[in-house]
Amino acid sequence: YISLIVLSLGTNLPELSLAIRSVVSGKKDIAFGDYMGSAAANTLLFGIFTLLSGGEVISVNNFFKTFLFVAGGLILFFVFSRTKNMLSRKAGLTLFILYLIFAFFQIGG
Repeated sequence: YISLIVLSLGTNLPELSLAIRSVVSGKKDIAFGDYMGSAAANTLLFGIFTLLSGGEVISVNNFFKTFLFVAGGLILFFVFSRTKNMLSRKAGLTLFILYLIFAFFQIGG
């Protein structure tokens, strides 16, 4: 768990720094673009590393539940980002709560 936390902080610290600086200076488009690019790159890299590792990938039989959360989150994100091409605090909070519910079901359920 410690290595996962360190890895996630290490890979996201540059994005967090850029996002904070962009928002403070009033350039929210840069923060949004950086977040989207980072999410796409991280997904691609983790997929490639998983395939290259040659080891076992442990999966549990909750594909449908995970798919519903991911699809729902993507749809909400798309709808929220289409309004004025930015996310409001309320939309961000809604997505964060959805993530917390997803994490709860992954850990506890």
